[in-house]
Amino acid sequence: MARDPGLQPERTALAWSRTALAMLVNALLLLRAGLVGDHRLLVGFGVLLLAAAAGMQGVARARGRALAGPAPVAGPPATAMVAIAAAMALCSAGALLAIAPATGPG
Repeated sequence: MARDPGLQPERTALAWSRTALAMLVNALLLLRAGLVGDHRLLVGFGVLLLAAAAGMQGVARARGRALAGPAPVAGPPATAMVAIAAAMALCSAGALLAIAPATGPG
């Protein structure tokens, strides 16, 4: 029997690409905040998140190709999920660092 995946593989691939785009935007915002405010730590977080966004786009492309294949695919690799979770934690830490100077004590 032939597999009829419908639009699910395309939606999944697009979701991975949107996540990579969101990471890219956050990386650029961190880089801007670090460069404008002369905060080297924010620039470092921005560069790391930029690299993570590029890796995420690579995972998104690989995932899209895997889902478009004839055989069903169970899920993304565990290492990709751990890397994505670490990148999101990095993004959160960078955002907190970007906000902290503006809301710090007087």
